[in-house]
Amino acid sequence: MLIEMTDAPTEKVGLAFAGAMAEYVFFNCPSCVEEYKQQNQLFLGGGGTSSYFLICNTPVRTLEEIKGKRLRIGGAQWARWANAVGATAVSIPQHETYEALSQGVVDCSVHSAPELTIVKLMEVTSDMTPNMPGGVFSGVANNINSDVWKSLTASERRTMLHASAAQASALSWGYAEIAATNMETAEEKGIKIHKPDAALVKVTQEFIEQDLEAIAAKYADTHGLESPAQLVESFRSLLIKWVDLVKDVDSSEELTQVYWDEVYSKVNVDSYGR
Repeated sequence: MLIEMTDAPTEKVGLAFAGAMAEYVFFNCPSCVEEYKQQNQLFLGGGGTSSYFLICNTPVRTLEEIKGKRLRIGGAQWARWANAVGATAVSIPQHETYEALSQGVVDCSVHSAPELTIVKLMEVTSDMTPNMPGGVFSGVANNINSDVWKSLTASERRTMLHASAAQASALSWGYAEIAATNMETAEEKGIKIHKPDAALVKVTQEFIEQDLEAIAAKYADTHGLESPAQLVESFRSLLIKWVDLVKDVDSSEELTQVYWDEVYSKVNVDSYGR
């Protein structure tokens, strides 16, 4: 959800997050690479989704309207946000979300816009509040078996990295394109698009900052992570940098080139994963 604390345009949040995450793991998080190696895997990059927001069967625009609402949640950070704004987080598998919304088991689902067609949520949605709570899912990683990587020549490894940059771009850009199309279609179908009020935005931003501290503390206590606060700030700096890098990108091909030039081409294929 840290992306919401930047000035990234809604349609570019996943593009920026994917670039920042790749650069972070490749060059700023040796412990991340080591964890993959322990599973005989090697990180080669990954993509990011479009923004997550409220897809509802009732208007949810204010703190008063969200209190007591049952929200289908697909991630722990969004569950914590739901509690912070007085809502109830409900854990429901994605394929059951359609029925849950249509039958009123939940009032809203926190999903990205592509799910309006992927899970057909457009059929059971009456109201949507974009940019609330925000955030992306960027856990789709391109991995390769470590033994396979070691068996490749330097040229083959570079080719694999370039293919990974292209795949990260295709996934991230594809999510952004489908999101834009689905939002247009939803409006044409009469689904009401709402803007969250200032109080709800303020509470959400305050939650994000507080949750960053909570996440850092949890990882220090639970996983023995050293200097978690510094790691958070390191990633924040990368994310701000990537918001600027992707702001003028107009195609998947351009995005692939940015990913390649800024990150993937800089990976030392002779030493990485050895």
